[in-house]
Parts: sequence; structure tokens; C-alpha cells
Amino acid sequence: MQSVTVRNVSRRRILALIAELESECADFSLAAATSAELASNNINHAAGLQLRPGEFVPEHLTWDWLPNSAKSSGTGLVFIGENTGQGVLPLMAIAPPFPISDNSEFKDIKSIRGIVDVPASVLVVDLHIGKARIGIAQDAELVLSRTVSRYVRGQHRAGGQSANRFRRNRQEWQRKFDRKLADAVEKIASESEPAPVWLAIAGDRTAARRWLDETDVLTRTGIELLARSFDSRADDRSSLSKLAREVWACRVFDPPAS
Repeated sequence: MQSVTVRNVSRRRILALIAELESECADFSLAAATSAELASNNINHAAGLQLRPGEFVPEHLTWDWLPNSAKSSGTGLVFIGENTGQGVLPLMAIAPPFPISDNSEFKDIKSIRGIVDVPASVLVVDLHIGKARIGIAQDAELVLSRTVSRYVRGQHRAGGQSANRFRRNRQEWQRKFDRKLADAVEKIASESEPAPVWLAIAGDRTAARRWLDETDVLTRTGIELLARSFDSRADDRSSLSKLAREVWACRVFDPPAS
């Protein structure tokens, strides 16, 4: 069996894909699962495929081919299949840009637009040690950007008391940078109109976890963390613009061809 194809699809292209599916005369079957439902259910059950104990279903009619990255999607999954004489043939699964809510309903292909074409305001942070680019993205476009930096020296390799003193100093530099960044994020969030609903973080994941753990930035701003991972390079000056587009992108999982 061939490997699963995983595509990162922009908002423009996913909307074109939805329009293409709408134009087809196929009998589609739709199901959706939130991130919590994915975590607590077998993937087939989450996709609406009810298998009785001992029941045989051909592998190509199940969703077992989905990789762990799909099953752990922080925004949930939409399952698109085609009703055939043998059952529902999986066509693709889509991890949307923003979380699927418990009351989301998907009656036809057109209804998928509601979780893809979302008119939200997102605060984006490209975070690296000692430097962060922050901005506001609206409808996949960057509308504001700022840079926050503070000196944080690299790791000291020597041993002894000098190394311990350097480590304490470095931790204090990091704490000051974290607080400075949290203050800047709060200021931008309070001045933005409309107010950002989500916080998307790219860059150094260890630094990001520390920043979130050691500051109360989410509580102070009232913004919800977008449970997705984004990559960036510290030297990429266009990272915020790329991140703004990526926030509204979907991950599409296509089943193996055979």
C-alpha cells in the first residue's frame, strides 16, 4: 500500500476544492470530529463508521490509514467520503484552520466553507530566544507587525561557579524578555480592532512553552491559543506574512492510491 499524501492547502485553494466538489454529481458522506472526540474515540468511530465486533470491512473503506498527525489534530477533522454500493469510500480528511465546535453541522460540501473561510483576527507571534516578531493577521493577511527583542546570551559551556552564575543570569535575561514580550502582546491586542480571538505561535517551541508557562499572557489578553504548530526560521524577515497565510491553511489527508 502506498503512503498517505498530506497537503498544506491555502484558503484560496481549499475554497476552490470545495467549489469543485460541489460541482460534482457524487453522493457525498460527511462527518466531523472535534479534537476532544478524536482523542477519546477510535478514528473510525470519530468518522461515523460504526463497526460491530468481529465485523469485516475492507481496509479501503475504513479510516485506519490516517496518520497520527491527523488523529491528534488540535482543530479536529472533517471526513469526506463517497457513498458507494459497498459502503462509504474515504476521499479525504481535512484539518481546518480553526477548531470545530461541538455544535458544528455538515449537511453538504458547501457547509465546510464555514470552518475554512473564517473572518477572524489572529495575533501571531514568531518567537525565538531573545527576539520575537508579533503582528495581527486578518483573513490571511498581515495588517500590523512589531519586533520585540532583548539580549539573551547563548549557553555557557564552562563548569564551576562561573557557569552557575552565568546560568542564573541567563535565566533572568530570559524572564525579562518573556515579560517584555507579554507586555507587547497585551498592548497590541488591546489596541487592535477587531480584537484578536486566537494566538498563533511559530518558531522555537521550547521557548514558546516557557513563555506561556511563565507569563499570564493568555489570561491578560483573553485570547485563546490556537492548538496548531507552525515552523519558522529566526532569520526569516517575511515569517509573519507567511504565518498569516498559513494560519488560514488546511491540512488535507488523501488516502493511499492502492
